[in-house]
Amino acid sequence: MKQTSTHQGFLATRRGFQHELVVMLLCFAGFLFLPQEAWAQCDTPLTYTKQDPGCGQEAGSITITGPAGSSVRYSIDGVNYANTTGAFTDVEPATYNVTYGVIDTNGDLVCTSAPQVVTINLPPPTPATPTVVITQPTCQLATGTLQVTAPTGVAYSIDGTDYTNTTGVFTGLTEGSYSVTARNSNGCTSGIYTAVINAQPQTPPAPTATVSQQPTCTLATGTITISAPTGTGLEFNVNDGPFQTSTTFSGLDPDNYNVRVRNADGCISEPTQLTVNPQPLTPAPPTVDILQPTCLIATATLTVSTPTGVAYSINGTDYTNTNGVFTGVAPGTYSVTARNSDGCTSGATTATVNAQPQTPPAPTATVSQQPTCTLATGTITISAPTGAGLEYNVNGGAYQSSTTFSGLEPNIYNIRVRNADGCISEPTQLTVNPQPLTPAAPVAQSPQIFCSATNPTVANLVATGNNLKWYNVATGGTALASGTALVTGNYYVSQTSAEGCESARTLVSVTVNTTPAAPTAASPQIFAQLLTQQLLI
Repeated sequence: MKQTSTHQGFLATRRGFQHELVVMLLCFAGFLFLPQEAWAQCDTPLTYTKQDPGCGQEAGSITITGPAGSSVRYSIDGVNYANTTGAFTDVEPATYNVTYGVIDTNGDLVCTSAPQVVTINLPPPTPATPTVVITQPTCQLATGTLQVTAPTGVAYSIDGTDYTNTTGVFTGLTEGSYSVTARNSNGCTSGIYTAVINAQPQTPPAPTATVSQQPTCTLATGTITISAPTGTGLEFNVNDGPFQTSTTFSGLDPDNYNVRVRNADGCISEPTQLTVNPQPLTPAPPTVDILQPTCLIATATLTVSTPTGVAYSINGTDYTNTNGVFTGVAPGTYSVTARNSDGCTSGATTATVNAQPQTPPAPTATVSQQPTCTLATGTITISAPTGAGLEYNVNGGAYQSSTTFSGLEPNIYNIRVRNADGCISEPTQLTVNPQPLTPAAPVAQSPQIFCSATNPTVANLVATGNNLKWYNVATGGTALASGTALVTGNYYVSQTSAEGCESARTLVSVTVNTTPAAPTAASPQIFAQLLTQQLLI
């Protein structure tokens, strides 16, 4: 964009002090030595045009269009007046003081015009080269798609001409090379991203294939062989299974099969359908359920659940069994097979009958802790048998690996041991006795008062109960000896049963009063007859 402006003035007022001083001196000299027409020329209005940098440019230009003349010099910094044409190119974006000056016949600058402030603006931004995601044609879709992911907020083109696309998505593109560019609202166009849309990959024809091996009486599966197309990069599958490079599919169960070929581009052909026939009356290997010997039964039972409607054998010779149930089978390994009326024999299923598990002996155990006065429960400890895999219970409760059962209420207990095979021993019976009874706290009068003159002791305290014990603390402590002297305070008494169970303690408040001294009196005391007698104390 060009811009023209005309200004008048005598001195530049926005420059520094040094520039103003130079101009003033020059003008003063011109005033003294120049003709009046030279001064008039410095007053001529300055006109100019400017050109800001365009898209992709780094600099603009300033052109001073007037005044003109051989003695006129031009400057855009107010210092350098060497320019005689008024044209300044490669002007970087900045603010400039544009002036002109007049020189005398000696080439000296005698005056300058007032400066015009001219700003060269920054160039408009140019979009970055586009970032493009390419979706190539597929086996099912003949065209591709280009999606510009950056920059955004601009217009896009794939031919450098049509910039009507603002989404950045170009669909339905045929095979070819495309020049992708972006253009912003300033009209600046980015660099080119070359995007190539490939040709649509070709889909191979349906394969030529045969069932080269149908199932037989001794072979339950079939084989499919593909004869065309074959070659490098081709893979094959049946019934949408995994692809393989081999043209042979063996071990196929009877079924209908769709055979397809896939090329290196990932394109999959239409299917060729083939059928693997059912195996001719050949029983499948039997499914056998084994009821193993138990702790109580020494033999096993084998039950064939499938196939049905055939004969069965556990030795490969005798096929007289038609119900599939074999009882009383001793420990050992058996090959269970099935044979149909066509004489086709199934593969063998191995059935192993284990040895009868052993039942452990009744445990050796004791009541290692009977209930006591302070413990309401007992403990049973098992000493044999012990070891890995053994568990124990009492009275049919939960089994545990620990040989100790604590916290048992008084009762009769049956103790059993179970091994890893689940066999349970006969019980050992033990009794946890009832807890000894703890007597009630004794009855005692409180308070109990004594005179110090009697020298009272613990033996003088009175309570009702058996085997009484006196304490000077509510709990704990040591029983006081009967000869312990009493003092004023709290005492506590308990009684103990024949089993040694001590009751709770009863509080007795004791007061030991000080006995007063004997009174003082005059002696003898003598009275006269007929006078009132008076006792003097």
